[in-house]
Formats: sequence, C-alpha cells, structure tokens
Amino acid sequence: MPKGNKTISAEALLGKIAKTTKESKSKVPLLSEDSIKDAVDNFIEKTRQYKDMKAELELLEQEISVKSNEWYANQKGEANSVKYAGGNGGAVLVTYKDAFSKISKEVSDEIEKKMKDKFDNFFKEKRTIQLKETATDNDTIDFLLQTLGETKFVEIFDVEVATVPVDGMDKKQFELPAEVRGLIKQFKPAFRVS
Repeated sequence: MPKGNKTISAEALLGKIAKTTKESKSKVPLLSEDSIKDAVDNFIEKTRQYKDMKAELELLEQEISVKSNEWYANQKGEANSVKYAGGNGGAVLVTYKDAFSKISKEVSDEIEKKMKDKFDNFFKEKRTIQLKETATDNDTIDFLLQTLGETKFVEIFDVEVATVPVDGMDKKQFELPAEVRGLIKQFKPAFRVS
C-alpha cells in the first residue's frame, strides 16, 4: 500500500455518504447533496401543491359533472361531448366514453330477470381464462399443448365470466328501464380545458 493513503473502514465510509437516524427503520441511505438541495425542496413543495390542487380539481369536476350528467341524460347519449364556458374566456370540455365497469354475476342475474328477452340486446358475456400463478412452468405449457382434459383444465385454469355491455351502450343505456340503468356504471367522463 502506498504511503500516505489511509484505509478507512466500510462503516466509516458509509457514514460519510449516508446519514440515517436510529429511529428510522428504513435502510435506504439519506444523502445530503448541497448542489441539489434547492431542487429537492422545490420538488417537495410542488408535490404538496399538486396534491392540494388535485383534490380541488376533483371537487370542481364533481360540481361540473352534476350539470353535464343532466345534459347527457337529457339528450340520451346522441352526442358524447359538451363544452361549458367559463367567465374568463376559457371552456371545459366534458367527454363521455362508451365504456362501463364489469357487471358482477349477481347484478347480471338481477338485470336479466328485469329485462327478460331484451337482455341480449344490451349485454353479452365476456369470458377470460388465465393460467394460475403456480401453473406457468414449461412442463405445464407442454402438457397444455399436448392434451387437455376437463379435470386438468379445472386444476390449471382460473376461469372468469363477466357480463359487459354491448358496443354503443352509451346511447342504448337510455332505452333501459331506470332500475336497470342504475345497476350499470359508465366510466367517468374526461375533462379538458379548451
């Protein structure tokens, strides 16, 4: 070892690089870099402001939604967008999607009882089959490629059956009886400042 170079312990070196408190359970090092302290402080402040603004925006969105949902229902989905003018020259565009949440089996059965023979005009079954987490190795895949039997199929696959609205439900929903329409949930509309 060359003269003049002192070796320090790993503990001492890490102590110089990272500051951690004894109360902290985190093993993530906390570094103090003077060159970016202002950026870190600014990032923290902007993140807090963003969270506050996001909560405010959600409340304003709900307030606008009351009127836009009323408009949407009155014109029975014939148009999927509406603009609301502000007092300062801007506007908010509200756009509804032809997209709905999955309908559980229980709710689907209830809708089918109420709709009877009209059910298929508004809804269809959508099936999804996935491999269980424990059955994704090469041996299982080879087995599936070679042969499938009912018993093995049930052991290997989780099967999900969901009822989903047909395409165009954004308009067709207004033909549903009110008690059925209340059982389906359309995705929330998009808001954009224009």
